[in-house]
Amino acid sequence: SPSQPEVSCKPTRTPTFLRESTCELIIMNQKSAAIKKWLRNCKIKSLNNRGKNSKALLDFVKQIIRGESKAPSSFISGLTEKLKGQTIDEELAHLQIQHLAKDLPSTAEKKRFLREQITILLRK
Repeated sequence: SPSQPEVSCKPTRTPTFLRESTCELIIMNQKSAAIKKWLRNCKIKSLNNRGKNSKALLDFVKQIIRGESKAPSSFISGLTEKLKGQTIDEELAHLQIQHLAKDLPSTAEKKRFLREQITILLRK
């Protein structure tokens, strides 16, 4: 019989934040001023270079995802506010909480729920 591929036993962290790919899309679509504001809120020095600022913000997102940095509530709000339609459902699924949001009637309520849940998850 064919040998089974080896399964890695490294524990995967339960997701506590938006997916990196989602954050990257949001950040790349922001104007330079919005990125600088987020950097200020996250206490990261901003440079006069949109590319470097975007990268600094994305590096910060990676740290949040790895549990190495704390996300300010204004940053969580800012990111969740930019989510649209299907992406909201995908993020709820990513955080394994879509079943809790299935009865929420509006996009605004789903966003609020997502923001609240991320805030709670990051506090753990």
